[in-house]
Amino acid sequence: MRLRSANRDGFTGWDMMRAYREAAVRLVREGGIIAKDMIRRIDIRADKGQGDFVTTADLTVEAHILSQLGRAFPEHGFFSEERGGERTDAEHVWVLDPIDGTKHYVRGNPMYSVSLALLRDGTSVLGVVYLPEVEQFYVAERGAGATLNGRPLRVSEETAVERAMPCVEIPSRHAGGEEQRWAFERLEALIRHTQRVRIVGVSSIGLCLTAAGAFDVYVNLGSGWKPHDVAAARLIMTEAGGRYETAGQRIVAGPETLFGRVKAVLMDDGPEERLQEPRASR
Repeated sequence: MRLRSANRDGFTGWDMMRAYREAAVRLVREGGIIAKDMIRRIDIRADKGQGDFVTTADLTVEAHILSQLGRAFPEHGFFSEERGGERTDAEHVWVLDPIDGTKHYVRGNPMYSVSLALLRDGTSVLGVVYLPEVEQFYVAERGAGATLNGRPLRVSEETAVERAMPCVEIPSRHAGGEEQRWAFERLEALIRHTQRVRIVGVSSIGLCLTAAGAFDVYVNLGSGWKPHDVAAARLIMTEAGGRYETAGQRIVAGPETLFGRVKAVLMDDGPEERLQEPRASR
């Protein structure tokens, strides 16, 4: 379905945000349908190294979404995992990960997503994450909350670390030795202090499931994530009432009720670098 070009004349900011949201939801759903159909005939187009692949599905979903966004909003810029960026100094920039979880996707694992965010002057104002195989559709708009399949989202209300179930991401074998050692020490600490640790392996999905309360807190110990992986999901997290902080490749995200306690477990004897709120970038 082709989108008509948006004309700002006579439109309020609210009207334009509604147009952006409707376009994002429609295109991400269409991208998910394409990905779900193509998982039956996976064609690896490139090996980016360290077990990272580009499939025909990545490129097809990316081309579909970006071409439609370009027609509808020609003054906007974009950044996408495979194509890189164009007009990234524009007021509005779309950030797309056509398939987050390609390693899962090429093995037929249903835990992958299509992720699209809209930045305005470097700040995320809209985020959409779709899991096609399980029909979970997450949407957030800055200041308007977050939803899962149209139902409002809230993070967990858990307060006790020992009852918490964190979603954790860890470095690959390609990470540096010191980074791996620190991550595995922190993983051990989480295992000792929490009810049970779970690893999803896809940043956007881990953050969204935590935003929905399926996990109590999200901890990334340096999985090699990129900004486009989390651009939409971090807005979904914060609009669901969660807090999100980063330090380099490390992320802690979840409810205020657990945030300080989990950080205390993580930062005990850890690096001195303080977790900071992410700075939006173009």
